[in-house]
Amino acid sequence: MNDEYPFPYINKLADNLDRAVGPEIRRKILAGAETLTTKTHKPERAAVMKTIMERMAACLDPETAVRVRLGCACKPRPYLKDAKALLAQSADIPEFLTKVQGHSYLGNPLRYEDGKISGDFGFRRCVCSNVGAAKEPLPMLWCECCRGHLIWFYESLFHRPVRVEFRETAITGGEECRYVVYFEPA
Repeated sequence: MNDEYPFPYINKLADNLDRAVGPEIRRKILAGAETLTTKTHKPERAAVMKTIMERMAACLDPETAVRVRLGCACKPRPYLKDAKALLAQSADIPEFLTKVQGHSYLGNPLRYEDGKISGDFGFRRCVCSNVGAAKEPLPMLWCECCRGHLIWFYESLFHRPVRVEFRETAITGGEECRYVVYFEPA
């Protein structure tokens, strides 16, 4: 586990970069991140993260960049435990979605149509605590972390593979964060 950076999220990103491309390229991509701490003002933090995403896009092939970002996903076990309890109390997916959307960790509203789940984070801003106060849009690569969170959450909840696509994201200039979950064949 990397502990070179004072901001824990950067250490998580550094670990994923080290695994994918090694420490030399990681240092190039994360140059300047040594100044970030948990006390750094969020707009400043977002500006540094934007630069990091731009460097990742320039230095890495798209597949590697996405894989690194997916690996940074938050995996809040208490939310998953809560969702599993709600699922166990539900007769079907639509009933579960009605119950869980009041908790907001998967968005609100949530819908089930044609065998897929769609959700909105619907807050007209990025909900990520790392960059939610950005003064200008970030590249879509930033949102791969959130997509990884949704993949982890839904796969852990339903015990089957899923594919998640974003329709739009607030941090990239969209009105909302909107996503669709497709259940893949087992």
